[in-house]
Amino acid sequence: GRILVGSTLERVGFDKQTTEEAKASLYQTALNICPALEGYELEHHWAGLRPGSPEGIPYIGGVPGYDNLYINAGHYRNGLVLAPASTRLLADLLLGRQPVIDPAPYQLEGRV
Repeated sequence: GRILVGSTLERVGFDKQTTEEAKASLYQTALNICPALEGYELEHHWAGLRPGSPEGIPYIGGVPGYDNLYINAGHYRNGLVLAPASTRLLADLLLGRQPVIDPAPYQLEGRV
């Protein structure tokens, strides 16, 4: 198995380079949580971007003007945390089910 450890937040524009400082900090955090990880080899270290909306509310739903094009993006630093709920909402919309929550605040229309 694999263990995913994260994350950091640095305001560096679109630069996705990793730093040794961030890697060391994340490794130490992992050891603090689970000391048994000491000595295990780090497989991969990466940095990504965290796109968000100006309002801080993700976009979930159909894209106006395009049939069968949907979006589930803009979660900023909460993508992993919000993934189950936002995916459930999108699945409800795609399958024509009663949405688990009100989809109106997440619609793209009128926001961009």
